[in-house]
Amino acid sequence: MRILYVCIALDELSPSLANQVNWVRALATTPGIDHVTVLAAQVRAAALPSNVTRIETRAGRWSSRRVRKVVLFEQAVRSVDLTAIDLIWIAMGGGPYPLLLLPAKLRHRLPMVQWKADSVVTARTRLYARWCTDLLLTATPGSLPLDVGTVRAIGHGVDTARFAPPEVPAPRQRDLVVVGRIAPVKRIDAVLRAIAAVRDRTGTAPTLDIVGNADSAQQELRRSLDAQVHDLNLTDAVTFVGPVPYAELPARLATYGAMVQLGEGALDKAVLEAMAVGLPIITSNGRTIEALPDDLAAQVAVPVDDTDAHAERIEATLALDAAGRAALGRCLRQVVVDGHALDTFFARALTACADEGLLRWPPADIASTAGGAA
Repeated sequence: MRILYVCIALDELSPSLANQVNWVRALATTPGIDHVTVLAAQVRAAALPSNVTRIETRAGRWSSRRVRKVVLFEQAVRSVDLTAIDLIWIAMGGGPYPLLLLPAKLRHRLPMVQWKADSVVTARTRLYARWCTDLLLTATPGSLPLDVGTVRAIGHGVDTARFAPPEVPAPRQRDLVVVGRIAPVKRIDAVLRAIAAVRDRTGTAPTLDIVGNADSAQQELRRSLDAQVHDLNLTDAVTFVGPVPYAELPARLATYGAMVQLGEGALDKAVLEAMAVGLPIITSNGRTIEALPDDLAAQVAVPVDDTDAHAERIEATLALDAAGRAALGRCLRQVVVDGHALDTFFARALTACADEGLLRWPPADIASTAGGAA
């Protein structure tokens, strides 16, 4: 099977986009995949399997000079032998890819599938779902609440080999961490209020690292958070770390007491990566909670707008002894291994495509080998 894989960037140095390199590697090494052609606006990847062809569109992000970027993208598409493609795969969003690829899809009768996890459904997403894509894949039923098109929840794709507990438990260096871009949906202000509430209850504020940056559109939010830290007298407890290289993130996560997620939105890859490392989490996110067994959710879930409950859970989680922390971490990691591991992600995705009649999967030779082994 031959896949045209479209994404924003193949950049192993990008804190937010490096996982796409891992996804392409995983797809290319999935049994039954003969070749992967990657179209990306920027290509700065390390070594990829020999059955991967990289084409840099040079289109960049779509916030400006859109006509030129459309031209560049279409030129890149024309360089692909679409008669040798079996499936178009679009990773997340980042551009009007479903619309731009619609002529190629229709001309060559190619199935088009998009992976997307976003609890805020825009008019553009509805347009693409109705008229462009044949199937939308997402992490959990609530991670893409569309009422048009066909949506299947298949779990996420987390590299559980990279994101794994350290062989020797790391000593705690800081108490809490929030990971991801600074945006309103993350509700970092609620985390700050919870930390202040713990301080007011116990006399000591837990330390918090905020890992990630604010893009140009969120500078006012960043200033507001800085002011909130000052007003709550948390300057000694809270650190805005900025982006951390993706390769360094697993080891760093293991040095915290817990990850806090009080934001809204789809099931967040960053939370699953923390769980895979065995890091306890504290969450009010409905999509995260729906991904957990009930008994495990009861240990980590908090109400959305209840600062006192947030503070109580933070205190209880940070007070866990080594055995309790390890047991909780093992259970959280197992959720990721069972339902969100990258090494089975594309087999799950392609099986969903086959279930919708978009392609035959697994290929006959793989299916016959599996049947013989059974």
